[in-house]
Amino acid sequence: MGKFSYRATDNSMSGDRIYIGDVLIIEETQSYLPNEICAIANQSDISMLEFRRVEETETGHRLKASNIEIKEEIREHVIIVGRVVMAYRTP
Repeated sequence: MGKFSYRATDNSMSGDRIYIGDVLIIEETQSYLPNEICAIANQSDISMLEFRRVEETETGHRLKASNIEIKEEIREHVIIVGRVVMAYRTP
């Protein structure tokens, strides 16, 4: 398992104080706990990451953002790249 950094490109996890431009440290893994923030490959551009809490359901995966303006979403398939282990605020 390796680690890499990624700069947040949206405010989907603003409820967890992760904002656009913050640097996130991602641990590469496909396993996660329900309360962990996962890095997910974007459906339309796999070079971009999205950050959500992921819950497995009978029909797929429930993706939950901590920003209350973003509705939860059910997807049949997701590609989990890793989980956020640390976030650094940018000035």
